[in-house]
Amino acid sequence: MNRQWHPVWMATAAIVVSASAAQAQSISITNIQLEEVAGRLELRLQTMAETEVQETINRFGRTVVIDISDAQLEAEFFQQSNPAPGIADISVYPLDDTTVRITITGTTEAPGVEAIAVEAIEGEVMEGEVTEGEVMEGDRPLLYTITPSTDAAETPPPLPTTPDEETDGGLRITVTDDEAPPPYVVPETAVGTRTDTPILEIPQSVQVIPQVVIEEQGISTVNEALRNAAGVSSARVPTDSQGLVPVIRGFETQNVLRNGLRDETFGFGSGTSLANVERVEILRGPASVLYGQGNLGGTLNLVTEQPLDQPLYELSTTLGQFDRALFTVDLTGPLNEEGLAYRLNAAYENTDTFRDFEELETVFVSPVLRAIDTEDANLTLDLEYFQTRSWGGAPELPAAGTVEDNPNGEVDRAVNLGEPSLTESES
Repeated sequence: MNRQWHPVWMATAAIVVSASAAQAQSISITNIQLEEVAGRLELRLQTMAETEVQETINRFGRTVVIDISDAQLEAEFFQQSNPAPGIADISVYPLDDTTVRITITGTTEAPGVEAIAVEAIEGEVMEGEVTEGEVMEGDRPLLYTITPSTDAAETPPPLPTTPDEETDGGLRITVTDDEAPPPYVVPETAVGTRTDTPILEIPQSVQVIPQVVIEEQGISTVNEALRNAAGVSSARVPTDSQGLVPVIRGFETQNVLRNGLRDETFGFGSGTSLANVERVEILRGPASVLYGQGNLGGTLNLVTEQPLDQPLYELSTTLGQFDRALFTVDLTGPLNEEGLAYRLNAAYENTDTFRDFEELETVFVSPVLRAIDTEDANLTLDLEYFQTRSWGGAPELPAAGTVEDNPNGEVDRAVNLGEPSLTESES
């Protein structure tokens, strides 16, 4: 048996600009300490920075996730389990080269978070970093106050806000309980219950393919993303095709959802871009009780990116083999203080393929407007435009002569068995 291998190369460049990030200096975290003070936990981060700290706080079920932008962790990875009643885990680790992530997980429910800027106090330093009484130039310690959220927990005393009180200065964030997932783990999903439920508590088989996997693998189609799921493939559709008919546990399924709502636009000739997809969720097994259609294989749910309350502007370019060129834009931010926010994802791709005379072009635009965001109601308007055009499409090559031996000789995998000048499709 003769096999031919076609190496693939790809280069990606991205520019990400958040609020004031263009002029921000990198923050070095050199030491981490955790201690109990007045019935709370205080997580102290010793830093060297002369700029304001840019951080985002998100909740994932029982976990609070704090991402510190333009930061590097020079201290050792920090992790402590069950540091206090009501707190299951506290971890500090580098999310990537420019972001440090803090996760605080509660035992029963998510904690509340409050950030208060505190001026640095001369003479207040962390043990082991500099001599007591000295202050390093540009030193801006960070203090996170963590209050367990338990039934017996009392209202914590007020946070110190003046230099007369004993603090390390810098930024103080009050966190009340919860855990943050590693970048490759999504702890909760709504695909199995229509509620945000931990995956371990869902009595069905659920797998989530997060955005970090999609980005690191350079995936451009949903079919390629499904390679990461056991027992899932695409039916009678080439893997590189934009069309989508997933096969789950051997059964074709038409149960394709977008943000939990049925999406009837998918099929053999149509698909979608992954430019605005945050994660891909696969529910294995019948789901007619939840979604009104009894597919034996399961359900596929695409979760898209939503508007953020902090500005973010990202432009990326991917260049690869077969003259591939992919350009993506991601813009988001608030429009007012009442919760109105927007997000715009756009992508353009033009590429040849390993097959002679074949070319593919796709255009994708998706504006999102969050009109209402309150405790009682949430209204998001989402629009997508996706166009794909191909030239020189051809039938698939036979197995004999490509992956299997053929007494008549080998067949080059680049051979186009169609009529390139007469073949063009658009959807």
